[in-house]
Amino acid sequence: MASIKANTPKILDKLRKAAGPKVKIAGMTYYDPFLADYQLGAGGQAIASLSVTLAKTVSTALVSAFKAKNVRVADVAGAFRTDTPFTTLGKLTGGGTAPLAVAEICNQTWECTAPPRGPNIHANTTGYKAIAKAFTAVL
Repeated sequence: MASIKANTPKILDKLRKAAGPKVKIAGMTYYDPFLADYQLGAGGQAIASLSVTLAKTVSTALVSAFKAKNVRVADVAGAFRTDTPFTTLGKLTGGGTAPLAVAEICNQTWECTAPPRGPNIHANTTGYKAIAKAFTAVL
């Protein structure tokens, strides 16, 4: 957290200097790949629950830094429903249900995919479309 708070403003200053005053700049909040651990039983559910707290803390720090430098914020965490309570269910692409935040991580990344493609924290085509849409909304 200290690194985010110390370095994000410096990075944004350098980016603004390089881009110039008229270029639109947007930062983003992040989705939480650790939500996929929810499916691994009680231990994984504990990790997933704690990870939401961390994701919110990181997003809050980033949004604060972005806004202090007049940088727009793409709500990628929102696009992935990262902080939706586990009591709200969603559909998994392959069938079945899971908490919505977990379903969205599974549906929009490779995190719940079997090897060799997964598990992988990176977004899949659906996820990259959601990220692009979040940026389009603020640019």
